[in-house]
Amino acid sequence: MKVNAGSVLFHAVIWTSFLGAGAAADPASAQQVEVMANQTVLRLDPDAASPAIATLPAGTVLEWVGESGPYLAVSLPGPPGEDDLVGYVLASEVSVQGGAQPSSAAARPGAAGGGMPIPGVPQQHAAAKQSQSAGVGKMVRGAALASTATLSVSLFFEVEERESYESDAAYQKAQDREETANSVKTVALVGGGALAAWGIGQYVLGRRARSQLERDFPEATTAPLERQYAEATLSRSLGRRKVVWGAILAGGAFAAVEWIPYFGVPDPEEYDDALEFQSALNRRDDAETGRQWIIGAGSVLGIWGVAQWVLASQKLGEIEQLSRMSALSMPLQSGSEPPARLFVGRTDSRTHFGVAWSW
Repeated sequence: MKVNAGSVLFHAVIWTSFLGAGAAADPASAQQVEVMANQTVLRLDPDAASPAIATLPAGTVLEWVGESGPYLAVSLPGPPGEDDLVGYVLASEVSVQGGAQPSSAAARPGAAGGGMPIPGVPQQHAAAKQSQSAGVGKMVRGAALASTATLSVSLFFEVEERESYESDAAYQKAQDREETANSVKTVALVGGGALAAWGIGQYVLGRRARSQLERDFPEATTAPLERQYAEATLSRSLGRRKVVWGAILAGGAFAAVEWIPYFGVPDPEEYDDALEFQSALNRRDDAETGRQWIIGAGSVLGIWGVAQWVLASQKLGEIEQLSRMSALSMPLQSGSEPPARLFVGRTDSRTHFGVAWSW
């Protein structure tokens, strides 16, 4: 059963009303305020035009967590197992219970803000969305760092057969180079893994906060259709670019190994000694390995782009359909029947439709 934000806050207020009676006997460690009058409005943001999310009865005790202009940010205990809810109430409508008083700026309506401002729901939603995006970026960079280190060691520092070197000293030098490269690779793998793990954590926390805000405050976290359309258009364009670059990477790597003679399959008759022939074979093997890695990266990029392209196109189709519905106005008239007008409109996240009759 879906529970809206007003219902959650109503139950939270009931809980705080019961708990407020014991506050004098057992003072809380945090600063608290008491509502002085009935029907005191608790708002979503520190703004008179912000939606009212609850009306509080006199005597309700709230935890004071910050200030923003003439408003105090207060916290309500949420339902068991969920986070506390934060709202805004005018400082002139509550009294602080002992301790520090609100700043003079907060006590004067219209004055500049002071204390610790608490961001509103739209700002919290934007921050959670940005945290998700930053987490994805860290995961990609961590994976790229680990993959680049592994590929570099495999292509440029791998020790070949003893016969490929002119002397024992050259062979030993190559082994020392490979050992140093493997040490650097280990550091890169650990760093890339840590960065990817950081990104995963940031993504999960951001997604959790974003989902909770969208569930509790759908009206405040739903972007206008125009903004959604612009974001979907940009996403589809980025997906198309990923597909193109993935195809360029995969096709370029394949063509380079197949068509450039330097990376071709060596013919023993073209070389004067076995050492040069072995070097050409090793070069061909390295080119094959590099081609496989690049084709794999291009394929991943292409699949990512196709998925982004398809999802964004579906989103654009949905928005375009809603826009056509919102703009629909069809006069219906038949003989002597009274004229009628079919209307479809969209307000925030709700669609309204019906028939308007004019006599």
